[in-house]
Amino acid sequence: MTPILVLVDKLEAGQAWLKWLPVLCPAIASIVVSIVTSFPFQKNSLAANTAVELLEAEQEKFILGVTLPYRCYDVSEETQQQKKASQALEYFIVQVNNIHLNQLQQTSETQSEKTESTLSNESNKVEAEVTNQNKQ
Repeated sequence: MTPILVLVDKLEAGQAWLKWLPVLCPAIASIVVSIVTSFPFQKNSLAANTAVELLEAEQEKFILGVTLPYRCYDVSEETQQQKKASQALEYFIVQVNNIHLNQLQQTSETQSEKTESTLSNESNKVEAEVTNQNKQ
């Protein structure tokens, strides 16, 4: 796109904003790229969508009773059925909590990686400053 913008700049159309176009477009592109690399929007949205899909799948399993822990209607006796229903509900809550816990762990791991990289960058700067001071 930049070569086209340079050609537009060579045209003498008399428009002042056309002369700034070859400078503004790369500047805007670099700003957008730095924002995208600084904040992992795609990674966060992918993790959130995965968690939503897992939660919806677990909800469907619970409602339909398709897996063994959720089958509480197979028993004919009322007290046994209530006991199985209680166990199914407990299992559902545990599964939902595990999904949330996994998502939180992934989020905290990415934040700790960012913190570790920031700390290592700062320590490298400090070491470089100390080395420079020792050389002087």
